[in-house]
Amino acid sequence: MKTFLSILGKAKGWVFTLLVLNGIIFLSTLKIVEGYIPFLKDNLVHIALVMNLAIVGRIIWRISRQVAQVFSSSNQLLAEVSHCSAHKQKKKQDIYTSITDNLNNTIFKIKEASQLIDEISKGEQIHLDKLSHEDRFGKAILNLESELHTFKQREAERQWGIESVAKFSEILHQEVDKIEEMCFSCLKSLIKMLGCNQGMFYLVKTDRSYREFLELAAAYAFDRKKYLSGKVYPGEGLVGQCLQEKDLIYLTDIPPEYIKITSGLGDAPPTNIIIAPLLFNDAIFGVIELASFKVLPQHKVDFIRKVTESIASSIHNLEANLKTKKLLEESQLLTAELRENEEEMRQNFEELSATQEEMSRKQLELDSIVSAIDTTLCMVEVDPRGRILKANKNTLSLLAYTSEQLYKVHYKEVFKNYSHIQKIINQTQQAYSDDLLVKTRQGKDVWLHTTYNPVKDQNGDVHSVLMLAQDITRKKTEEIEFERLSLVADNTDTAVVITDHLGYVEYVNRGFTRISGFTLKEMLGKKPGNILQGPETCAETQKRISWKLKQGESIYEEILNYNKQGEKYWISLSINPVKDDHGTVVKYIAVQAEITETKTNALNYKSKLEAISRSSLIIEVKKDKTITEVNDNFLEVFGYSLREIQGQAIDLLQTTIADEEQQTTWWEKIMEGQFIRCDFNMKNKYDHEICLRGVFNPIFDLQGGVESVVIYANNITVEKHLEIKNRQNKVELNYYLEAINKTIASVEFDMKGRIKEVNPIYLSVMGYTREELVGHSYEILLDVEENEKPQIKMMWENLKNGQFFSGEFKHKSKSGKDLWLNGTFNPILDIAGVPRKIMLLAQFTTAEKEKQHDLSNTLAAYKSVVPTLELKEGFIIKSFNQGFLELLGYTRMDLRNKSLEDILAERAAGFESLLKKVSEGKNETMSLKFLTKKGKTLQKQVRFFPILNLEHTIGKTVLIVQ
Repeated sequence: MKTFLSILGKAKGWVFTLLVLNGIIFLSTLKIVEGYIPFLKDNLVHIALVMNLAIVGRIIWRISRQVAQVFSSSNQLLAEVSHCSAHKQKKKQDIYTSITDNLNNTIFKIKEASQLIDEISKGEQIHLDKLSHEDRFGKAILNLESELHTFKQREAERQWGIESVAKFSEILHQEVDKIEEMCFSCLKSLIKMLGCNQGMFYLVKTDRSYREFLELAAAYAFDRKKYLSGKVYPGEGLVGQCLQEKDLIYLTDIPPEYIKITSGLGDAPPTNIIIAPLLFNDAIFGVIELASFKVLPQHKVDFIRKVTESIASSIHNLEANLKTKKLLEESQLLTAELRENEEEMRQNFEELSATQEEMSRKQLELDSIVSAIDTTLCMVEVDPRGRILKANKNTLSLLAYTSEQLYKVHYKEVFKNYSHIQKIINQTQQAYSDDLLVKTRQGKDVWLHTTYNPVKDQNGDVHSVLMLAQDITRKKTEEIEFERLSLVADNTDTAVVITDHLGYVEYVNRGFTRISGFTLKEMLGKKPGNILQGPETCAETQKRISWKLKQGESIYEEILNYNKQGEKYWISLSINPVKDDHGTVVKYIAVQAEITETKTNALNYKSKLEAISRSSLIIEVKKDKTITEVNDNFLEVFGYSLREIQGQAIDLLQTTIADEEQQTTWWEKIMEGQFIRCDFNMKNKYDHEICLRGVFNPIFDLQGGVESVVIYANNITVEKHLEIKNRQNKVELNYYLEAINKTIASVEFDMKGRIKEVNPIYLSVMGYTREELVGHSYEILLDVEENEKPQIKMMWENLKNGQFFSGEFKHKSKSGKDLWLNGTFNPILDIAGVPRKIMLLAQFTTAEKEKQHDLSNTLAAYKSVVPTLELKEGFIIKSFNQGFLELLGYTRMDLRNKSLEDILAERAAGFESLLKKVSEGKNETMSLKFLTKKGKTLQKQVRFFPILNLEHTIGKTVLIVQ
């Protein structure tokens, strides 16, 4: 249309322009002709008009061609839109009629398309069979419907994914005690959500060699468990490959014999298998394998990827909870063990005290040995040429030399035995010991017991000889003492290590080799710490030793070493620096004693004491009754701070012994060294009495006298109060039982139903003696017919399982009379909650039963002759007798769920007032017109009787037709 209007606009402009030009040409021509051709002047107007008409005709012809082309194109476009053939229409009609028809068809198509689009937007079912892909509107609508269908499908898949994740989250949050139960629950839910047919759930385990493998935890197929077992290691099959690669495996091309889904009708291979790892924090906890006859769509595969991480997280949390629960149970068992083994702890404490005394004695011995070595040994170091390189103070003092004088003389001028030095230097002789006679500078003879040790360099060459000597010129007793010390040095665990000033080993004795396993040759030129200390050696102790060595100070430490076989052992280490005359450290001498057993025992006892301290109250008292130490448990129970109680007399706590005989003598007995175990009371800061059970342990000094007293106790205040309360409850219970025995019949049975005890009330009513019943089965109390009832056997089975039973029971007396009892059978449980006997507590109701029976018979006889109707709340019919049905001709089904008004022909005057009075509990009489089943009216005089229940409210109303 725009093209058509554009052509018309252009044509209008062309016509106007040509007419103006023709006018100008006409006037110009006229002027020229008038001057040159006068005779054409009169015909010039006609000629001009003819020319103008020709030009206008040409213009109109060109415009009509362009307009025809526009109409043809428009018609073609409208034909395509309206799905009509423009070519066929041209044969039947002209172009303008065709345009009109196509335009009408297009308008119809637009209306039809608008209607279909409205229906699609409302979600209504539409019929697209008349639309065609050749029709532009039809094609657009078909594409729109297809896109909407795709969008709905994707939205449905997204909504399914959200709902499935939410449902699965609820499943994972369910509380379970066993991980296998959770595995089966997850597998079952996953299979049903995905529409799979079979699945297996594997958990990651480790074998003894710490190698991971998968163990089958749950299997599911056709809504039932398959109890299978198996192990899969990494790389074994597809499941093992999933464990190894930790990635999902998705298969649609299944090997024929890989797996089959079995049912009652046969088996067949699946078409789709998914194997998904359970990953959480980059750790794999298991693998899930699913098989299906249908290929799972992508959104369900994505759901599997999401949900497996949640399952892995739940497994991780459940394993942690189960482990924590197990640790808690073990902790509780350990606590119970500690409480039960109080006597064993006391013995351990006594052993600890003995061990401490032994350690003190050994420490004294070690100090004596170190002091003896330092005061008695002389040390001289000689180079290969016989020059004296070093000599300690003992040597200089003993020989009366100064260091300068001694270093100027040759070794053989003083010590005479230079041949041994040469042999050691030449390595023809190893370490050597000898008794040597030496003359001092004043010529005095001195006997020395000497030891010669080669000092080797890093190449193993002897660069000097170290002589250690001891003065043995004293009397024989001193010589014997020296031999004893030598014997101790050779046969005890004491080790000696000599290093240079940098800490490199120059000498180790045989005691060192016995302890560590390293020989002198293996240690020479090496630092002991680099060889003996390992990963568990205390770093702080190492730093302390290093710092003191740098300061040139003596060292005493206990440290953990490793022997040649890599085994740990503890030593008591004493290191003394050897200084020259200028105070410069030239050597270090270390003396070591193995204390592994002592240290282990000490640590063991320390752990036990700490355990005791955590579970008990501990008070340490000096022999003058002054409190020196208490633990945190004591402070918490008694309300004191350490500052308030420390230094106070134990009398502040007002101790009283439960045993009155020990009350006045308990402290004196402890001072005599006696061990006392008893219950006693003390008062806390707030003057409240605390009940305790514990031991008073005297601690002895080295002379055997009592030095202090340590009290270990447990707080039993609550236990004592419960004891008192239990005694009160027991007294009350005895009174209750006595009262029950005087008013209620009771029979005691064992768990097999045999009678153990019977009270007098039961015996008097039943007519038996105690001897006639005790030891017999409960069956003696019932007749044959009653014994054979399944209810009786079921009742006794339930009683044995600990279930309570109450009701009415029928027993047969000795004379054969049926007696009725109303009461309960009560299982009596032991401490563990297991039934150990059964008590029957009941009252005889035979008389009441007989009265009730007579009353029931009388009432039945009355109902058989008088029409009666029972009404419940709202005057709804509850029940009726046969006489009432026969009176009105109704059946039971006719009166079901009917009210009183439904069977009345009309309401009588005052009917509502009557119902109100009856609802208030009053008996009322009125004449009512009933409607029979045949539609007739029957007027009868009736009386209303409201019946009260045990709560004194109206339970029902009885209507009697008079």
